[in-house]
Amino acid sequence: MDSALGFPVYSFPMGTTKPESLLVERTTQVESESSMKGFVGSLSMGVLNLALLATSPGCGGDEIQPPDVRFPGGTDTEVTGASEGNGGAVGALRISRIVPAAGAPGSRVMIFGSGFSPGDTRVFFGRIEAEEISIFGQAPSSTLIARVPDTGTSGPIDVTLVSAEDEAIFAERKEGFTVLAPSGGSFRLSESFEILPQQNHFACEFGDFNQDGYPDLVYVRDGGDVGIYPNRGEAQPGAFAQPVLLPNPSGLTNITVNAGDLDMDGFIDLIVLKGEESQDILYNDGTGDFSFTEGAEFPKNDPQCTNGTPVQSGNRGTLADFNGDGFLDFFQAQGTGATGGFPNQLFFNDHQSSPRTFKNVSCANMSNDYGRDLTNDGVAVDYDLDGDTDLFTISTTEGGAAASRLYLNTLGVLRSESAFLGNFDAEGQMPTALGGAWGFLDDNDYPDVVLVGSGEDQIFFNSTTDTDGDGVVNLAPVPLVDGGQLGRRVLALDFDGDGDQDLFVGGQGEGTNFLKIYLNDGGTFTDRSEDLIPREGPTASGQAGGLAAADVDRDGDLDIAVCTVGNSTFLLLNE
Repeated sequence: MDSALGFPVYSFPMGTTKPESLLVERTTQVESESSMKGFVGSLSMGVLNLALLATSPGCGGDEIQPPDVRFPGGTDTEVTGASEGNGGAVGALRISRIVPAAGAPGSRVMIFGSGFSPGDTRVFFGRIEAEEISIFGQAPSSTLIARVPDTGTSGPIDVTLVSAEDEAIFAERKEGFTVLAPSGGSFRLSESFEILPQQNHFACEFGDFNQDGYPDLVYVRDGGDVGIYPNRGEAQPGAFAQPVLLPNPSGLTNITVNAGDLDMDGFIDLIVLKGEESQDILYNDGTGDFSFTEGAEFPKNDPQCTNGTPVQSGNRGTLADFNGDGFLDFFQAQGTGATGGFPNQLFFNDHQSSPRTFKNVSCANMSNDYGRDLTNDGVAVDYDLDGDTDLFTISTTEGGAAASRLYLNTLGVLRSESAFLGNFDAEGQMPTALGGAWGFLDDNDYPDVVLVGSGEDQIFFNSTTDTDGDGVVNLAPVPLVDGGQLGRRVLALDFDGDGDQDLFVGGQGEGTNFLKIYLNDGGTFTDRSEDLIPREGPTASGQAGGLAAADVDRDGDLDIAVCTVGNSTFLLLNE
């Protein structure tokens, strides 16, 4: 159906079943616990035995036997959970990432992947189907918005997509989503986070690297070490063991790290950016053991896109599926390493190569119309809701070639034009910032962006009401704090479990200049830093190098790791 948004939007009401061959009726809870456990368990092995879901409430208990179940690589009686891509058809149903990876019932998440089919694709959080999903653009789409249903519990849960086409069943499962419970959003300093002081951690991310159900912390330290703090899990909730160092095959100084499932095997891998023209790809075997495969490193930067300038490795990186094939690609922000800066780089995941690697598509697929970009970071999401993942590049340079830019994506080609931002401000000036994040920060489905660290921290509410398909994105700035450079890094997540994404800002200095939290109530943000963040020891002052959030003790709320430059990295437990 066409909506007032000006492009096809497919929203499925509650209580409908389409097509008839689907195994579980919409919005109904599967009463047979063993049946659903078998369903989820079989998906984890990549195979779904149809006999496991013979009955469900709402179908009158009748046995459902589709006459012909087909799937690439499967048989007439089995459905494999993922397929090697077949041109983006429904058979290539994949989930590459769910953002945010945690949410309370009623909150919105964006699911990135491939093969999302309007009218067919259905989303389950555990055993409960999402009440409302929206698929944007033309099928097959690579972005989907779903509202988290009331699952009756909090904590980690699997998200499963099921699609049907011509009575063939396709399914894909993603682990690691956390259903949040209400909390006050008040934090305390963890006393059992065993971390060495004065480590200068430039970047950090959470991920369940050893598949034990508890998030671990990967970091990059000044001097080149990349390591993982393993979560002690049930033995000591909220505590971490001493770090395990990861291989550094190139021997070069590490700068930052990005975590994501690069080969879609269900395990979280790593991309480590170096201080020179190099990146290491470390693949995870599922136990937290990372290996480097010769030939799997990134290709050298394309000299045609650098104007002959030697290119260093980037300042920061962004993992996102830019070409809609269901595999994570990589944007490399080149940073401010020399006068004039370096061109940004775009790499597509070459998942069909052997060994798996990435290919540089900067010249062909990303317009560098503005010359060299002094870019600090990138925020990737489908800003115009056309089914393709767009990119907002972040820079501290005001105006000209090095300013922040919005790149709109059309079928894997990212273009940046000033006309894309319809009402940015009176002068049409692009913003400056050190860090940023996106989120559903108000009541509409258009992703908003928050930028911090240059002049004033601001939310840019995405007020787009595009009805003619002209590709214009309207971002209306609202300041969080007047004057002064505060933020360096920011998280947009639901820290109090009320269904709204809040903001946690890490800056530089003392007190609220170092750490700040804003609670969100329907798009209105209130500074609660004084009463929700303790000011003792390492939390009193510092400089944020990185922020990461996850439910480390599995109590149903999000905890925060603050990785600092020149001070101790510490953990804030959410109470």
